[in-house]
Amino acid sequence: MFSLLKYFKEWFPVHGSNVTPADSCNTQYPIILLHGIGFRDDMIISSWGHIPEFLRKGGANVYLGELGAWNSSIENAEVLKQRIEGILTSTGAKKVNLIAHSKGGLDSRYMISKLGMGEKVASLTTISTPHRGSAFADVATRLLPDDDWAYKAIDTLGKFMGDKDPESNIAIKELTRESMKKFNADVKDVEGVYYQSYGSRMLSPANDPIFLISYEVIKKYEGENDGMVSVDSCQWGNFRGILEGHGNGISHLQITGAVSDVVSGINIPMWYAGIVQDLKAQGY
Repeated sequence: MFSLLKYFKEWFPVHGSNVTPADSCNTQYPIILLHGIGFRDDMIISSWGHIPEFLRKGGANVYLGELGAWNSSIENAEVLKQRIEGILTSTGAKKVNLIAHSKGGLDSRYMISKLGMGEKVASLTTISTPHRGSAFADVATRLLPDDDWAYKAIDTLGKFMGDKDPESNIAIKELTRESMKKFNADVKDVEGVYYQSYGSRMLSPANDPIFLISYEVIKKYEGENDGMVSVDSCQWGNFRGILEGHGNGISHLQITGAVSDVVSGINIPMWYAGIVQDLKAQGY
C-alpha cells in the first residue's frame, strides 16, 4: 500500500512554489501529523496530500500518527500514546509536536490530559478541530439510532480500510455539542504543553459541494463554518486565525491538502511549512 502511495505522489508533485529552504522546518522535536475521522494513513489517497514530504524537504522529522478511521477518542488516544513512545525511543527525542486535523485534535487532547503524556508533548496544533462540537453531528445522531444500518455500513467500510474494531456510532456521537461540553469539562489542558489552533471557512456551499448540506446546517445553528466545524468551535488555546483563501473559501477537507495542493490561491503545503517554521522559531 505504501509503495503504491509513493508511486502516485511521485507522479503528482506539489504545484506552485515547491521550494522550502533547507533546514527551515527542522524543529527541535519530531512532528506527528494526525488525521481526522474517516481517514487512515495507509490509504492510497493520503489524508495529508503532499504535506509530509514537503515538510521533510525543509528538514522536518515527520511521522504519521496511524490512528483509526472510525475509533473513539479513547481508543485512538491509546494508539497515539504507543506511537509517540515508539518514536521517542527510535529518535532519542524527549518530546514531539502534534499537528492534528479535526477529530485528531480531540484524540490528542484526551491522550495528553488523561494518559499522562503531558511531559512528552511539546505542542499541539489543532486544525479545524470541533472543540465545541458540531451541529451537523447533533443532527446526524438525532436521525440515526445506535443500531442503524448506516453505522453498520460505516463500520464495515472501516474494517475494509484497516480498522480492527470501528465504532462509528461512538465516534460520531463524540462530536456533538453536548458531548463536547462534557469532554471539555473533564479533559483539561496540561501545563507546559503549548496549545494553538487554526481553522478555515467556506464562503458559500459552492466552495466544496461535498459539504453542501452540512455547511447549511451548521450555518443555521452556529454561523460561519468550513462545512463540518464552525469558526467558533475550532478555537482552542492560542487561536491563530481562519484560513479562507482569496475569494472562494477553504473547506474542512481542502485544508488538509488531500484534494489539491493549491486551494483558493493558497499553497496548502507551504501554509503548513509556515506553521512548522513558527514552531521552530518558538523553540519547539
